[in-house]
Amino acid sequence: MSQPDMVEINQGEHVPRYWAEPVNPVELALHRPAELTGRKLAQGQLNGRPGPDQGYALSLYEHLAGTIQTIPGEQLADIQAGVVACAMAHAAELGRAPILADLKRVLDHFGFFGGATSEQIRTRQDRFQGISHNYQALRRMVAFTQMEINLQE
Repeated sequence: MSQPDMVEINQGEHVPRYWAEPVNPVELALHRPAELTGRKLAQGQLNGRPGPDQGYALSLYEHLAGTIQTIPGEQLADIQAGVVACAMAHAAELGRAPILADLKRVLDHFGFFGGATSEQIRTRQDRFQGISHNYQALRRMVAFTQMEINLQE
């Protein structure tokens, strides 16, 4: 083990001093499979940006899927896409990964736990219709929902 210069040692003991070999920074470059490389990500309005783990948010949604109360005409794929996207946006706004409370907040906002008002049902029908197949509509829905939830707080 190396020892600082200011510490006295017996002449009989020779303690090696710390040394390091020069490092080539190119050799230290990380090569991760999920690293974003190649073409530049699309930028501009409604394009979003990489955020927290969507797979984890989807697994959290599965825990709540049995408690969701739908009305005739609502598609579960649309509800899943909209709720997960809104929860992800809320989590990203707070600088963290999504948690169960984020999904519950969105589901409660639209009355998916039961007791939905006529206004909530009308809003659900407008916003969730075909949302899982239309990315631009999904981004608009997330923006409107975030604004509404933030105003309620």
